[in-house]
Amino acid sequence: MDISRKSYFNTFSMNKYFDPDYIWGIATAVGGVIAAHLAPVGPFIAIVLCLVIVDLITGIRAAVKRGEMIRSIGLRRSIEKLVLYFFAILLAEGMRNVFMPAIPITYVVALAIASTEFKSNIENIEEVTGVTIWKYISNKLKIK
Repeated sequence: MDISRKSYFNTFSMNKYFDPDYIWGIATAVGGVIAAHLAPVGPFIAIVLCLVIVDLITGIRAAVKRGEMIRSIGLRRSIEKLVLYFFAILLAEGMRNVFMPAIPITYVVALAIASTEFKSNIENIEEVTGVTIWKYISNKLKIK
């Protein structure tokens, strides 16, 4: 039997594992599995990402108004929050899939995180503008 005529896949060679097509195929398969697991929590991740970024921006504005110095530790905390919130949402979705399919725990966790960030954003905006938003809304509602 001519060795050069053997099937590519029946021949043991480490070289096939370094072939770009082989690596691309494995990466695509792994990426597909990850995307399939992340798709249900995409909206939660997106809103939390937006809230954390806006909190970072409003927090910087509030700190500047207070005359505080902007430090890298504060910026690092925002990145840390974002990663930990991402993990919390993923863990909640995993718990829902495995143990409690009827209980929307992902919604509850995402709502708790989003509420916390939303409140922080409102406090920062109130500090920057000097307007107490909740009082402003209630005063406008009383007039009408």
